[in-house]
Amino acid sequence: MRVATANLLTYQSASGRDRHEAAKDLLADLDIDVIALQEVTRTAEFDQAVSLLGPDYTIVDVPGGECISNSSLAGGCLHPRGISSERRANAP
Repeated sequence: MRVATANLLTYQSASGRDRHEAAKDLLADLDIDVIALQEVTRTAEFDQAVSLLGPDYTIVDVPGGECISNSSLAGGCLHPRGISSERRANAP
């Protein structure tokens, strides 16, 4: 099992789109099974975690952390790959 963590800064920080595309390419090359991301932009308009990782990962927000359901732009998430569709449908 391959596990990683990355602090990406929000999409609005640093080099924005350039940094995002570089991270997306790197994460795809690493073929990670579980990744914890910090400081990702997650809003109703743009979910950086989904954009970076694609549909093979399930996003689990850190309990007590920032998440897409509040007004904050950044949050911490855990992204396990390969969870069954039944477990994905029941995820918080």
